[in-house]
Amino acid sequence: MPATQTDLPPRLRVDGPRLLKPNGTEFIPRGLNFGSWGEDDPLDAVQVASMGSNIVRVALRWWGKWGDETVDARDNDAFAFLRREHFERWLGLITAVAQEGMWVVPFIDSNCGQSGTQDAGTMAYCDPYQSWGARGRNFFTDPSMRRVFSQIVWPAAAARLRTVAKIAFLELAPELAGERGPEYAAPVREFYRECIAAIRQPHIDMDTPFLIGPYDGYNIKLCEEAHLPERTDVIYTGNLLNPYVSNPSKFDEGLAALVHMRDAHSVPVFVQQLGRKTNYDPDRKLMNRALRAMDQHAVGYTWWQNKQNTDDERDYGLNYKNSTGTGWVEKADEVAVLEDFWAA
Repeated sequence: MPATQTDLPPRLRVDGPRLLKPNGTEFIPRGLNFGSWGEDDPLDAVQVASMGSNIVRVALRWWGKWGDETVDARDNDAFAFLRREHFERWLGLITAVAQEGMWVVPFIDSNCGQSGTQDAGTMAYCDPYQSWGARGRNFFTDPSMRRVFSQIVWPAAAARLRTVAKIAFLELAPELAGERGPEYAAPVREFYRECIAAIRQPHIDMDTPFLIGPYDGYNIKLCEEAHLPERTDVIYTGNLLNPYVSNPSKFDEGLAALVHMRDAHSVPVFVQQLGRKTNYDPDRKLMNRALRAMDQHAVGYTWWQNKQNTDDERDYGLNYKNSTGTGWVEKADEVAVLEDFWAA
């Protein structure tokens, strides 16, 4: 017999501006991003849990150019257009995080779907026949690709994820309509509505909350533009990366916009990418300032990021590759800062 909702793993619940655990207590997420495809390992979940993290955001890259051609999980000949080995690796990371008692934010990223115009290489990759010109080939100019993503890829992924414990919310498509103007506010909302409707089916997923954000690449100052007033199962987000954390006044302005949205609309908010490059903040003062502000305003977040795919110690990652590319170097001082904030 098919599983009923009570047979499936319990989910978080949206209660006005709060997120509630299945036992009814409030949940404020604080954790890390697994964002470098192919670098994060299921074993990393043990170390991240030991830091005090209660949530991890885990990436799958679909239809896009990310430097290495092997990163893209799109496969036109595979079930649900998802390359099996990529999907299984993603699911393995998600399951490992959940087994360590942390909640998970699975997200499916698409550099083509977002914009397709980030650089010349991306334009050529997304639009190899140069059919869309300066507009780029993306989820807004090419309805066929939007339907594949919203009606096939996500429903298939969501159906499988519904059987996995500790899925916090489904992040449908990050940073849509990058560097686009206000005319994209409504199309971005409609895109999310399409995805949600396709997933909210009895045989797929009736109760896992969703995470969405505004146009212009999750511009936090525009967070209210993503509001779907008819829904009570959505969490809203915006980016707080450089130049926000490295510019205190800009950071305060961005966070204030998100807090205002929470209070004005009685909806939960979350920052899916909080962070800065180490070379902007060698003494960690800006890192500490940002984390204190998030705590003071009771806004959850995932720090960007656990591992990076380069040996540049000045970059975002808490772990960077050694000079030979055979191992990892940990930024112990930054890890210690997070551990202090996440201490029980």
